[in-house]
Amino acid sequence: MNKIKFLIKLSITIFLFYIIFAYYIDFDEFIKVFQNINIFYVIIACLLWPVGIFLSSFKWYLILKQYDINISLKESFNLYWIASFFNNFLPSSIGGDGYKFLYLNKKIENKKAQIMSSMILERGLGFVALNIFIIIFSISFLPILYTNNIIIFYIIIFLIISILGFFIFLLLNKKSIKNEFKNKLLNKFVKLINILITFKNKKVLFFGFLISFIFVLNSIIGQYLLFGSLGNNVDLSLISFVYPIVNIVGIIPISINSLGVTESFSIYMYGIFGVNAEIVLASAILGRVLMILLSATGGIRYLFWK
Repeated sequence: MNKIKFLIKLSITIFLFYIIFAYYIDFDEFIKVFQNINIFYVIIACLLWPVGIFLSSFKWYLILKQYDINISLKESFNLYWIASFFNNFLPSSIGGDGYKFLYLNKKIENKKAQIMSSMILERGLGFVALNIFIIIFSISFLPILYTNNIIIFYIIIFLIISILGFFIFLLLNKKSIKNEFKNKLLNKFVKLINILITFKNKKVLFFGFLISFIFVLNSIIGQYLLFGSLGNNVDLSLISFVYPIVNIVGIIPISINSLGVTESFSIYMYGIFGVNAEIVLASAILGRVLMILLSATGGIRYLFWK
């Protein structure tokens, strides 16, 4: 069954890239984009990557402490660093989370639920931060979306209302929700809500959200630098609006590591605002390559970490 799923995802990935190059990209223009690449911008973008690893590992370290799982910040950083390798070199975005879970479960007995909860909460705070960016920066771009794509306009409006409603619910509700749904995805969502509701230290929860917010900002600046390295200064506020949407869409598990999904959706979204498709794809591919190279260092760390 896993082989069938992999083949389906691989087929979707190939199909999406075929559509991209057949209907949206002039290949000669695409190649020209890389001819005058600014290496300085690329280096600065690369330096932001370990900053992102540190922010995520620090957030997770704080959450783990609340579950009485005491590991050092250095150990948390190493786990996240190595997990980035598994995320990019396994055909699934949960590879890194699986490694972190197995490592801690082996080291600390009788804490499976707490370990899993910490990981869900850490991911959940990142998801909330992405949505907050969408809400903040959607104000300037909703009129353009309304004119060019009414469907996405209404999706964004629904997203904003849902997130605001979610926060109101968290503030007002003090009891956990009964997790009796048959749908697995709905059960996972309810589990995340219950973790947020019942989390004792609200200061850590708020601080974790701020770290997530800074992490997203760090990633957006990295994307801005990648566009700049290719000679195209895309408006930072536009990236702050589109980048979180593309990342949320990339969560949909229909291709291998969201390959083809994020690239095609990026081309479409930035295209609405007049950004050249060749520039968008070049930036996306450059980001992919750099991520693979940088996360490969996590594999080296894995080999030598005791």
